[in-house]
Amino acid sequence: MTNLPSRILLVIIAIAATGSVVAADAGGKTRTSELIYLNNTHYMLVSGKWIAGRVTPKDLENARYKADDSGASLTCRAVRDDSVNGEAATIYSIHRETVDFKTDAQVWISKSRGLPLRKEADTDLGGAAGKSHQSIRYEYTNVQAPDGIH
Repeated sequence: MTNLPSRILLVIIAIAATGSVVAADAGGKTRTSELIYLNNTHYMLVSGKWIAGRVTPKDLENARYKADDSGASLTCRAVRDDSVNGEAATIYSIHRETVDFKTDAQVWISKSRGLPLRKEADTDLGGAAGKSHQSIRYEYTNVQAPDGIH
C-alpha cells in the first residue's frame, strides 16, 4: 500500500478548515494544545495565548517531501474499519523510522470525506529524550480563527 494517507494528513489540514486538539504525553507530563488551519494561516494555542503564522498547502507538501528525502523508512497499511463519533472510517497503521526516532501511529480517515478524524502516535526518540504519546482529534465544522487574532 502507498504512503498516501500520511501525505494526506499534512496537506489536507492546510486545505480544509481544520481544528485539532492535541494531547501529548512525554516524560510523564501531559500537554494539551489546539491548532487551527484556516485560509492558509495556522493558529496555535501556546501557554494560553494564540499565535498565528502563514502556511500554504505547498509549504506542507514541500516539508513532507523533504522529510521523505531524509532516508526515513515509511510504511502505511489499512488495518480495519471503525468509526469516530458515528462517522465511518478506515484505520491506517503508519510506521516511520529514521536514525533519530521511530514512530508508530494509527490514523482514522473518514470513508465519506477522505479527511483525517483522529490520530494516535507513539514516538521513541531513544536515550534521555525517551518516548512520547500523541492523541489528535480533528474537527471540520464551525472552524473559526481565534478571537482577536487576524
